Amino acid sequence: MIVRLRTIELRREGDDPATAASTVLIDWQHRMDTSKLGRPPASEPTPHDIRAFTADFVLTQHAVRAADLDGNLQAVEDLVTAIELRRKALREHSRQGQPIENYFVHLQPFVQAAIDELVRRAASKQAIREELRRLFVVLKRLEGVVFREIPDPSDSERNVRLGSLQVDSTKGPLDASEGRHDDFFGTKASVKVYPYSVEGGFDQGQLQLSILELTRSRIKQVEFLAEIYGNRLHRSDETDATDKVRAELAQLDGRGFDLHSDSDWREYLLKRLHEHRQTGATDEVAYRDLVETVRIYFATFAVHSPYNIEDFGDSYIDRDFRARCPASSSTIAGSTPCAWPICCRWCARSSASRSTSCGCRSTSPW
Repeated sequence: MIVRLRTIELRREGDDPATAASTVLIDWQHRMDTSKLGRPPASEPTPHDIRAFTADFVLTQHAVRAADLDGNLQAVEDLVTAIELRRKALREHSRQGQPIENYFVHLQPFVQAAIDELVRRAASKQAIREELRRLFVVLKRLEGVVFREIPDPSDSERNVRLGSLQVDSTKGPLDASEGRHDDFFGTKASVKVYPYSVEGGFDQGQLQLSILELTRSRIKQVEFLAEIYGNRLHRSDETDATDKVRAELAQLDGRGFDLHSDSDWREYLLKRLHEHRQTGATDEVAYRDLVETVRIYFATFAVHSPYNIEDFGDSYIDRDFRARCPASSSTIAGSTPCAWPICCRWCARSSASRSTSCGCRSTSPW
């Protein structure tokens, strides 16, 4: 049997992903060649079986992540098409092909590779607008698919929404007193976990996400990148002026903002705070905006574990967060060490000795 999948064509109309998603054309063909099987098949495959075979064929075509962004984006587009074909086959009760949950697990490394590369390019001040939109379009298309129904895997007499199915987001052993979360989808490979109580143990198993939660989390990640780096996903979403301000905020001392760098976050938030002040916003408004930005970042790029995660990296208990004053190599005017225990690029000094004689541009802990 030979199955052919024709090229998937994405037609974009302007900048509107909703319009682009509605004009996606999926055109596939197939043919049967039983002469190479040695004998004819016991039963003629139905068109729905062919859809299932075609979907599995796409998985074999994208077995590992591509070396470049365009290759990973192409893989995401092809795999979303495979999910569409697999769902249609399931709706007609085809028994061929892999479980549809496997397709979503297979898809994630390609999405993650694309997002990682977009962050890397943004941090090196490269343009990401078109690639970001391309990823957003295909993920919104996938969101439409997961709202469709399929036969319940445990009861074929009733239907369930595809998005309600659960997939593991972590794997790894969970022994009596110590376990491990190996991340299926993210950038950190593994963390050790411990139960909070001996009685409770690892009673909740490994972490799981519904297919809908997983798909929407990816969409939120792309939307967050667009928000931070000033790249509109919809023509009517923001004005060019707002995009320009966001893009300028993400430029830090001649480099781009690295979304996963602690020091870059500190510098970015300070820059965003001063931008608020220049526009006349109160400290309360500015503070709430900064906290909300950090909250959305963690809600978008992290998941909560019901277990205690082992500490790793620098200890925040004994770490020195003080920043060096730019007016002196080591001390502030009068040989007073910069002692304010808050990360401040311009060195706001302690309330007892605060002044601007050292060149600080700030008169508060910010």
